[in-house]
Amino acid sequence: MKEERKDDKKDFPYEDILFHPHHQSPRHPRMSLRDRAAQFAPFAALNGYDETLQETAARREALEDAFPGMEIEIC
Repeated sequence: MKEERKDDKKDFPYEDILFHPHHQSPRHPRMSLRDRAAQFAPFAALNGYDETLQETAARREALEDAFPGMEIEIC
């Protein structure tokens, strides 16, 4: 039986801390979702990138349709 317990600990080493409540600081209020999202605002620099890719793909398709079999490179 002792050996079974050892195996249990190996399989699940964090059992002793699993069901503890999530810590919430009494000093620091929880950040709003809006403020948390603002932390990722630098990624907004890529706004418009998807539209540019779609336009490029549409141009390429139009050129491939106009000139079938020709290798087309868009820069």
